[in-house]
Amino acid sequence: MRHPRQVLTRTQLLEQVWGYDATLETNVLEVHMGHLRQKLEANGGSRLIKTIRGVGYVMKG
Repeated sequence: MRHPRQVLTRTQLLEQVWGYDATLETNVLEVHMGHLRQKLEANGGSRLIKTIRGVGYVMKG
């Protein structure tokens, strides 16, 4: 939310949110993004979080 329209890499998100080593193989980020999207899109909300394949995620501004 603090960086709309800026692509944040998977590494950046894992380190900043969970403090995980970026080399750790886990799907925790993908699972949480799925839950967050479900909540944001409930009741007909539009998709605010876009996946940039092979890079990370971006929030529409």
